[in-house]
Amino acid sequence: MKKYTNTFLNINFMTFFLLFAIFIGCSALFVNIADELSGDDLYHFDMAIIQVVQGSINDLSTRVLTFITNLGSVRGNILLVIVFSILFLIRKRYFSVLFLVIVTISGGYVNHFLKWIFQRERPSLNPLVQENGFSFPSGHSMSSFILYGALMIIATRITKSWPIRLAVYAICLFMILTIGYSRIYLGVHYPSDVIAGYIAGCGLLA
Repeated sequence: MKKYTNTFLNINFMTFFLLFAIFIGCSALFVNIADELSGDDLYHFDMAIIQVVQGSINDLSTRVLTFITNLGSVRGNILLVIVFSILFLIRKRYFSVLFLVIVTISGGYVNHFLKWIFQRERPSLNPLVQENGFSFPSGHSMSSFILYGALMIIATRITKSWPIRLAVYAICLFMILTIGYSRIYLGVHYPSDVIAGYIAGCGLLA
């Protein structure tokens, strides 16, 4: 019994240390990007990627990516959280519901606070949709990382089936990356906004 307790405590300590290290790493990366917001290097980095991404604009891609970006909106996230919460409640996964709701709501408030601090204007090169508010960090990217990251964490906890886990991981990663890409394609975010959104979302989940 004592040996089991010591092993459990060691695992918990290792998990805490890993999560703390991820949080510190994400915080450092986010601050590093934020410090470069007005610098030429970051501007040239952003412009180079925007030119490549928006160089492939066509009607079909615009319709598809507009639909996908709407899934990452506040309304889209609320709808998905409600749907998954109902599914988890049916399966009596009450902790999963609580975890999903808390991280998504807190993520929204944190993103709003960060936008208010940095107040970076959105790119005006070639916006394909109309967006209001500030640009840094990307709310769609941050919220998608939090939402789909939370779903990956929940899948890891509630199922031991690796085929199911891998399917969930693949779908969630696809949505995270595609939503972020759509923000650049539609001309409403700089790539650094998207990257910072991912980093902030990762730090919050940790």
